[in-house]
Amino acid sequence: MCPKRNPGGGFFTVLAILALSILIFYQVIITLILPLRFNIFILLIEVFILFYLLFRIIYPRY
Repeated sequence: MCPKRNPGGGFFTVLAILALSILIFYQVIITLILPLRFNIFILLIEVFILFYLLFRIIYPRY
C-alpha cells in the first residue's frame, strides 16, 4: 500500500516556487539591462512554470 500523499504538492513544490521566484527576479534584472529575445523567452518559461506550480497548490487533483 502506498502512503497517502498531499495532493497539492509538498516540500518540493514550495522549494521549486521559491527557487523560481528568485530566478525570475534575477532574470527581470538581466532583461532590463540587456533586453535580448532569448532572455525574454526564458523569463516567459519561468513565469509559466511558476503559475503552473501555484495552480497545483490552489487546485489539487484528488
